[in-house]
Amino acid sequence: MIKLKALSCLAFKVSIVALMLVAVTAIVPASSNAGTFPKVVYGYVKDSVGTPLDGADITVNVRRPDTSIRATMTDTTGSIGDYMVSFDPADWLIGDTVQVISDFSGHQTDETTDPLTEEGPMWVNITYEYEIPEFGSTAGLLVTGALLGAVGIVTIVYFRKR
Repeated sequence: MIKLKALSCLAFKVSIVALMLVAVTAIVPASSNAGTFPKVVYGYVKDSVGTPLDGADITVNVRRPDTSIRATMTDTTGSIGDYMVSFDPADWLIGDTVQVISDFSGHQTDETTDPLTEEGPMWVNITYEYEIPEFGSTAGLLVTGALLGAVGIVTIVYFRKR
């Protein structure tokens, strides 16, 4: 009788342990879609003729499959139009998408990637569909100066003849 009671107690304990293992296996997934490395997103921002845009404000969103935002990072482009942000492993999952938004002088455009399938860095370039004129380049300054000088000379010659 004592052996039977001890045996049933042991069977009960083994059953509890087995149920706990089944519960843990059901709760914890076999493999995780979370990244184990940071997700680096980088690229260039240019206008339609390939001019790098220095000083563009960049917003990079990691979006869940339902398009809600999981994480956001910001940067500003450098002198050659480049940017780079790095998301922690907890900030992205396989299946998310990356949206890069560029805002330059009141002009805004964006690019959204296909769903993420790997952990490596991601290259996302932004190209505006039109040329964004600016006089910050040497060529733009020379052309503008030449036009203003020509207008000044024509004006002086016209008023001297009168």
